[in-house]
Amino acid sequence: MVEATSDAQVAPNMVSPMPQKTDALLTTAQLENFGLKSPEGFGKHYVLDTNVLLHEPGCLTRFQDNHLCIPADVLSELDRFKTEQTERGANARRVHRKLTEIFGPQAQVTKGVPTDGGGTIRLVIYDPSLCEKSSKELRRFHRIFPDRERVDHRILACTLLLAEHVDPPVVLVTKDLNMQLKARAVGITCEDYLNDKVAPQDSANREMVRLTLDQNELQRFASSGEIELGVERTSGLHVNQYVLLEAGEKQTIPARLAS
Repeated sequence: MVEATSDAQVAPNMVSPMPQKTDALLTTAQLENFGLKSPEGFGKHYVLDTNVLLHEPGCLTRFQDNHLCIPADVLSELDRFKTEQTERGANARRVHRKLTEIFGPQAQVTKGVPTDGGGTIRLVIYDPSLCEKSSKELRRFHRIFPDRERVDHRILACTLLLAEHVDPPVVLVTKDLNMQLKARAVGITCEDYLNDKVAPQDSANREMVRLTLDQNELQRFASSGEIELGVERTSGLHVNQYVLLEAGEKQTIPARLAS
């Protein structure tokens, strides 16, 4: 996956204060096993919603020295999509490959592993049968949103639980407007993911990838301004990346990957 060099950009929403960090009834071992133990180092804790990963799989490397948290329920959602022969399915598979590469075969995924930017990435597990006993905020949350099987609610509950056990701030990153409203209703800080908006000058500073087409395809693109290339030919590229379409050395047209 070729990625932009810019850092993750998020658009904040104004919300009420998050729950205060608390000494809950969970043991140290449980905190580690659930991904709730704060790692060493400063930085924000960003919780990623599924739609952000499906929108841009490359976002996993965009959060610099912050702590990236992936709820286990997000992996379950990705599993639902990864068999699709669509762009969404392709992105789900890319995320799985990237996470496998990041964690490696030996990593304890809930304890986290360091990232190249100086932060960490880990999985966070929400177990309602155990966690709700130790959290007044979670009990209140489920009075407002009683459907415990809904994945959106489980991701929100996971974010609340994380905020009770790690140093602030904890930020949910989602592109779902309804999810943002629900988060605000229970005091979760949430932000939209904006890093896919790559500035043209950033793209100009990188060597453009060349994609080979036959002459008919290139002519069709020149006439309509768009062409469907399929996952096999665009594998490793990201949305909004600039490429050079070519059909021979002297027949080239610059283009941008739209989806």
